[in-house]
Amino acid sequence: MYPSDYGYATSGGSTKDRATCLSGDGPYSWTGSIKDDCVANDWLYTRISSEWTITPHNWDSNVYRIHGNTASLTHDWARYTDLVYPVAYLNSNLIIKNKTDGSNTSPFTLKG
Repeated sequence: MYPSDYGYATSGGSTKDRATCLSGDGPYSWTGSIKDDCVANDWLYTRISSEWTITPHNWDSNVYRIHGNTASLTHDWARYTDLVYPVAYLNSNLIIKNKTDGSNTSPFTLKG
């Protein structure tokens, strides 16, 4: 995923709404505290392990990562065994064809 995907996954909360979370530098400027509304209400933040993003840092070979223990978005050498999530971008005209629970035994079927 891109760092922006991490940012767009927040809904904000009671002290910061989503628009505030996405303003300025977005997830690059979040406090890194799980008490921060932007982080606490971000469905991509796992709190379990650090996660790699697809975006290289702009002046060296580092890659951005989301740190599991702090939720901060920083750049680091791509040498750690952190999580990597596949990302699929869907067209807005897709609909869920069936009414299932979306589990691996009863997955959603999309129709476009």
